[in-house]
Order: sequence, then C-alpha cells, then structure tokens
Amino acid sequence: MNEHNVAAVIVAGGSGKRMGLGKDKLLLPLGDACVLYYTLRAFETTDEIKEIVLVVSKSNRADIEELVKKHRFSKIRAVVEGGKERQDSVYNGLCAVSEEISVVAIHDGARCMVTKDIILKTIEGAIAHGGAAAAVSVKDTLKQADENGMIVCTVDRSKTYHVQTPQTFLKEKIIACHQKAQEEGFYATDDCALFEKYGYPVKLTEGCYTNIKITTQEDLPAAERLLAGREENTCNLK
Repeated sequence: MNEHNVAAVIVAGGSGKRMGLGKDKLLLPLGDACVLYYTLRAFETTDEIKEIVLVVSKSNRADIEELVKKHRFSKIRAVVEGGKERQDSVYNGLCAVSEEISVVAIHDGARCMVTKDIILKTIEGAIAHGGAAAAVSVKDTLKQADENGMIVCTVDRSKTYHVQTPQTFLKEKIIACHQKAQEEGFYATDDCALFEKYGYPVKLTEGCYTNIKITTQEDLPAAERLLAGREENTCNLK
C-alpha cells in the first residue's frame, strides 16, 4: 500500500427517521460516547487512512463539528454537506478528497462497529482489483417469489452475500462512475452497483457479522453488547 494514499469518505447525513426518537441516530449515546464517535475512531486509528471527509446534513453539521473538535480527530480534512440522495452525498465527499489520494474507502457513519482489519482488507482488494467491499455470507435460506408471493425458486446460498461498508475503490474510477451516472440520471443502491454498472469488477472481502449498521432502536443494545465484549469477537466470512 506504500505507493497509494488512502482517504475515507464517511456518510453521516442520515436523519435516522426509522429510530423514532426525533434525534440523529449518529449522535445517540453508545458506550462512553456516541455512535459516530466509534466510526470515526476506527478510521482515525487506521494508519493507512491519511485523511477523512465527513459528509453531513445541514441539520447535524454543527453537532458533528463539535464532536470532531471535542475528541480531537486529526485526520478530518473536510466536513461537507450532502445532496438529495446518498449517491449525491458520496459524490460531494469524493470531490473534497485531496488530489494526492488514489484510493477511497466509502463508509456509512451508522456502521460503527467496523474494525481496522475490515478496512484494510477492502483497501487491499481495491488496490488489486479496482474495487472491493466488505461482505458476509448469507446464513438463511433465500427464496425468490413472484408478484403473488408464491415461491419461484430457492436461491443458491453458497454464492450469496450481505454486502457491508466500507466499499473501497480507486479514486479516479469511482469518480468517473459517479460523473457518468449524473449524466445519465442513474441512481444505484450502493457504490458497488454503480461500479458494476460501468463494467468494473468488485472483489468481496472479509467482513464481519458484528459490523452492524444502526438502523432501528433494537440495534443500539446490540451495539452496546458488542462494544463491551469486542476483544472476544472473532470474525469470519462464513
């Protein structure tokens, strides 16, 4: 990785409406701090990450800037406001990355249990293949159904994965994909789908079942337990 400079774009602009608490989920208490703190700490303490761009909403910008100041996160290069859709927000973040950066890890701020090991595996995958994403294999049996809810077939579980973040890419390629998508008015469900749309391969790297995303109120107690017993957790793709 020595010849590559790596940045992280952390998307932290969600409203957290599904939490039903009337407060930004990224700023909810977790452990001794808040959800976003642990996300930022993981990237701040990963030596290979040279800088961080935070993408925020207008409503939470002041609180997040105060969080950055309070905990003295030194790698924050910029705090920028997001766009109408997540894809627009990611592009705003990419545009704020330094010129010398060649690899960018894109991560959801609410996925606060990410580890250095997960981050590094995606960086290695992106350098080798152009794009990479953390993933874990699906545990449940998957069924495909028709419009009436009737089973059509059983999906081959051995080749099916839950994709997480970070999703990491060579900077020039992912920016080119975003610009092409803007020209065509195309919106993808995630950055991998955008990369795939324009013919680039994406390598799945080893994620972790504990790399959860805080989406509902039930996720917070789970994150508390994981945080308390973190040193005991072992992460495998299968």
